[in-house]
Amino acid sequence: MQILRPGPLHEQAYQILLTMLLEGEYQPGERLVETKLAEKLGVSRGTIRESIRMLIKDGLLIQNESVISVYKPTLQDVIDLYECRERLESLAAKLAVENMTESLEKQINEVLMKSKKALAEEHPSKLVELNTQFHELIIRASRNNPLMGVVGNE
Repeated sequence: MQILRPGPLHEQAYQILLTMLLEGEYQPGERLVETKLAEKLGVSRGTIRESIRMLIKDGLLIQNESVISVYKPTLQDVIDLYECRERLESLAAKLAVENMTESLEKQINEVLMKSKKALAEEHPSKLVELNTQFHELIIRASRNNPLMGVVGNE
């Protein structure tokens, strides 16, 4: 995986690191080193720092003093998280239906078609990226700013 230049580098690095984490490239409890990640992705440490901050906010990484490691959830942590996401994303979907625009509906359909293709072709990293896009579109379609702030990556 490599950074493609157009667009904010920290967001690209975030997406790449997120995919790597979700695909199990780094194991729960494993320590991550900023300089190695920066070198691997070909970006500055500042870019990696911002991406790490976003992943910490998402709860996927933890920071203990200067050590960054992959979060190792307990079963209860997973249950708690999915209970919250279930309620918030259900609300986002309900509001999205009420506020859907033709443009957003088209974008959602495109993401769904690309997802079916990625699934059929067994591209898990592409599927993770498309899943994220799908959820972001639903949340954006809700037009509920507080909800977007809580559920989104802002």
